Amino acid sequence: MTKKQITLEHLLYLIIFALALFVRLLMLGKAPLGGFEATWAYQAWELAQGQTSHIGLQAGYLTLTEGLFSLWESTNALARFWPALVGSLLILAPFLFRDKLGREAALIMALGIALDPGLVAVSRLAGGPMLAVAFTLLACGLLWAGKPAWAVFFGGMALLSGPSLWMGLLGIALTLGMGRLVGVSAPPSVRGWVSPWGKASPWGKASPWGVVSALGAVILLATSFLQHYQGLSAWMSALPAFVGGWGQPSLVPAGRLAAALLVYQPLALIFGLAAGLRGLVKGEKAATVLSIWFVAALGLALLYPGRQVYDLAWSLVPLWGLAGMGLARSLGAVKGSWVTRLQAGFIFVMFALAWLSFVGLVSAGGGEKGEWLQWGIMGATLLLAALVTAIVTGEWSWVVACKGLVSGISAALGVYVLAVMVGTAYLRPGSSRELWVPGSGGEQTGLLQESLGDFGLLETGRQENLEIVVLDENAAFPWALRGFSEVRFRETAPLDTLPPVMISGEVDASQSWEVDASQSWEVDASQPWTAAYRGQDFVLQTSPAWDGEAIPADWKRWVAFREAPIKEEKYILWVRGDLFPSVAEEEAKSDEPPLEEIFMESIEE
Repeated sequence: MTKKQITLEHLLYLIIFALALFVRLLMLGKAPLGGFEATWAYQAWELAQGQTSHIGLQAGYLTLTEGLFSLWESTNALARFWPALVGSLLILAPFLFRDKLGREAALIMALGIALDPGLVAVSRLAGGPMLAVAFTLLACGLLWAGKPAWAVFFGGMALLSGPSLWMGLLGIALTLGMGRLVGVSAPPSVRGWVSPWGKASPWGKASPWGVVSALGAVILLATSFLQHYQGLSAWMSALPAFVGGWGQPSLVPAGRLAAALLVYQPLALIFGLAAGLRGLVKGEKAATVLSIWFVAALGLALLYPGRQVYDLAWSLVPLWGLAGMGLARSLGAVKGSWVTRLQAGFIFVMFALAWLSFVGLVSAGGGEKGEWLQWGIMGATLLLAALVTAIVTGEWSWVVACKGLVSGISAALGVYVLAVMVGTAYLRPGSSRELWVPGSGGEQTGLLQESLGDFGLLETGRQENLEIVVLDENAAFPWALRGFSEVRFRETAPLDTLPPVMISGEVDASQSWEVDASQSWEVDASQPWTAAYRGQDFVLQTSPAWDGEAIPADWKRWVAFREAPIKEEKYILWVRGDLFPSVAEEEAKSDEPPLEEIFMESIEE
């Protein structure tokens, strides 16, 4: 019996996993949930409270998150916990396929997946496609590694991960089909379909009890330990939902997905495409399969009418695989020397100067002459980098110059990717100005919850007992108001009573009139009940204001500072006048009846 020893390679993967987990869990609950995330989080909360037995399309996310909500208080961070954790496990996929990718390439791929801005953003998205991506690739990797029982478990969890799974499976099927046509993934037999490079099928060594145990674990998780049997059929509803997306176009243009690749993944894109072209020319099987997979996944995301930017997650994995192979080949070609280090440092400085020139161009906002001068400076810095590379090639060799060039470019673009990831995840979490987020929750959601709690104390003595009527169907409201027990959703305001608090859409200024100039509040003429209330607007959701365009019109300012117009969805919190102590005292001193009585009398008449 041989003992498995922990090697340096294992320690490096452990460090990369810890790094991936850290960047995904850090400040996870800072951004409020928008409508997309709140829909899934609220369904999980309802399951935890026993208020519903319905399980939606993402049975895996709902049942896993329900378990967290049953043990601890429901929060934004817990709503995003499982996608973040499973997204961190995605770095194990390169480890499982390292015999085909190469050990150095697999390590670079794992590090790229850990810090990629897009994958980090999708991993911090409640109800996003990360569970489908990670579970599917882990199932394939474990099957390749000869662990069929674990592959069955992760494959079963992938089936419970929603409609996004089918886009990924379609991309993988196209990859295998196209690979067979070009002769790089033809399986030797039907039993070897899981082994695109001709590896022996692992099913012959599979333990029946292990496979049965894996299936049992999936069934238990799908049904919330036999509490909700609808979870077993949820995966069948995901396929019609995916097919329906072909007939329901979204507001996301295909160009936005291409812009996301260019702006957020320049490092993986440059070296991945270079490695893919080289692999196709040289006939390298692994590179060819990854290239076909990248093209298939990207093409599906661009062609799918119901597309979202986060659908690119399926294409980022093979792209980083190609980038890892290209970087490992270039950086390991020759032994490093003072020449390559000096060249790499010079190229890094030139790229930094080019970026600072671009930022200065955006900040200065000078005339056309000044703009051309700045572009000229940027071009000159890049030409200097090319000149230095030519000198090193002439004095030493192209192999030495290539290593210095690749080292400098990868260092510069690596710092850029890291900065973009920090901005996306922490500086602007959930911002609609970032392409990877499908809308976002407004920063004033917490302020609304605090205000409602304060009025609950005034009215009932308990924050959660405040009666609230919501006159809107925004998906963010059920999640934001889950802590209040007396919440009713209606299409119109009740005419037989005046609840303490109502929430409605923003007042239309063209149909509003002023009640009292001294108090300076407005009343919606189409909703006369507001005469008895005092209102304050709150921004509860934002979305990009450049619908139909790939990126904002002022693209330079957006690339440099992420400054772009957004649409704010405002809602008004209406509080009945007698809940304000000052208003109640004035009405007690006045001989005139309060506005509430006047309004009720007008309704009766």
